[in-house]
Amino acid sequence: MPFKMISNISRRRFRQGFKRNISACFLKESERWRERITSNHDGGIFIPMKPAEWSKFVDQIDSSSTKEWIKNQKGLITIPRPLIDEIGGPLLVDSSKISNLMLLREEEDIRTSEDGMLPPSQLWSDLSAAKSDISYEVRAERDNLEDTMISYLLSCYSFDRYKTKVYNKDNPLKLAFPHSDRRPETEILVETIYWVQDLICTPANDLTPGVLQQATKAWAETKSHIVDIEVITGDDLLSYNGMLSTNYGCEMIHAAGRAANQVKDREPRLMRLRYQPYNKSESPPIAIVGKGVTYDTGGLSIKPTTSMLNMKKDMGGAALALGLFRVLVECDFSKPLDCWIPVVENVVDGASFRPGDILRSVNGTTTEIGNTDAEGRLILADALALASAENPDLIIDFATLTGAQRVALGFQIPAFFSNSFENAAAIMRAAKLERDPMWHLPLWEGYRKQIKSKIADFRNVSSSDNGVGGAITAALYLSEFVEDDKNWIHIDFNAFDNSTGLGQAQGLKAMKRFLFDRYRH
Repeated sequence: MPFKMISNISRRRFRQGFKRNISACFLKESERWRERITSNHDGGIFIPMKPAEWSKFVDQIDSSSTKEWIKNQKGLITIPRPLIDEIGGPLLVDSSKISNLMLLREEEDIRTSEDGMLPPSQLWSDLSAAKSDISYEVRAERDNLEDTMISYLLSCYSFDRYKTKVYNKDNPLKLAFPHSDRRPETEILVETIYWVQDLICTPANDLTPGVLQQATKAWAETKSHIVDIEVITGDDLLSYNGMLSTNYGCEMIHAAGRAANQVKDREPRLMRLRYQPYNKSESPPIAIVGKGVTYDTGGLSIKPTTSMLNMKKDMGGAALALGLFRVLVECDFSKPLDCWIPVVENVVDGASFRPGDILRSVNGTTTEIGNTDAEGRLILADALALASAENPDLIIDFATLTGAQRVALGFQIPAFFSNSFENAAAIMRAAKLERDPMWHLPLWEGYRKQIKSKIADFRNVSSSDNGVGGAITAALYLSEFVEDDKNWIHIDFNAFDNSTGLGQAQGLKAMKRFLFDRYRH
């Protein structure tokens, strides 16, 4: 959606000194610092941004020539307030000054979804091409300021750790935002999303199960007074059963990752993080579970090369679960949290588990392996059973689980399942308000028979020959490891933008809002 931006260029507020930098800590083994926001004397915010490819859509025009420029344009219209609100908050909407209007070329129809979930990054993308010495002032209403700041900052993200030549940022484009008392929370959210995206973008040769553990511990140690971390590694998984009164260990986590069990930093493991808020709340915890497959070859049911190319992102569920846990902790969430992250690398070796094997979960349930490329639901099953045994008030799991989700909803919209229609409606509302799209799919009982096995309790893939409804049957399989009386939400998402090659924290903003709304006192 190309557009023209006209702005009075005021440099006064940018010539003042800066008091502080906001920085984000990423992987422990190679800490990197990003300066995205600094604060000036009058409380405004100064944000550097990297130019992109579509500079032809942005003109630099001084105020004296504004009216003449508008007169000479064809098909040029102002964006009405309702549409701006839907896209991501009013931008330069002081209509008393024509030089502060945002204008849009009518080169294509203006479309916004009826539910108001058009990604705001589409609005910012053209701005990123403006000449680097231009300063823009954003005038947003208080209710929309946070959305505007977040959408702009997220559009600034880049992953250049492996670039030998990085863009020169000596003269970045500048946007000034008014002061907001919600700025600290906004900073926490954006820093966390950057951290999640960096984890997903990092290739598997550098982000092994051990390195994911190190990155997690590096952050957890900064909150050691309220966050505990426990890690069960390798063969110790076979005897770990948490609060369950069974004699079984986490055989399915171990089996999915045992082909790499003898390689340092690549052994299968289970990370557990616990958060106790300052108020020492004794209420039941919220359990957060994330699928952490740092690389997925498919195992003996091996993938073709083209299907392996983006499999570094198969730990996206772990990254999102850790990101949600982190942002809740840093925003002083009022309820205890219990985060379970099974981490494996699904590779081929003489120790690989096989199609036809029968594995036993930590809760005693048996699963016949129909396909070793459906390993994510196996490790989640053990983690969900452990989480459920802790009597949580709510269980949320994140997973890059099925191709069927992408077939149904594409790459940009996560699917979610819930055994509570009340929770499902609340998530849909939060997703709309945050412009972080998610869509509710059914736990259709009519398909449950497809995950039944003739020789074990369940199969890890559907017995149906046509393969349809795969996201639903995967969710039904996971539901077997959640106690019936527990509120449960399962999120199946892509975690990756195939067009940009970057990881995406899909659903993080929506789930943060859902939880704060649900547990606000």
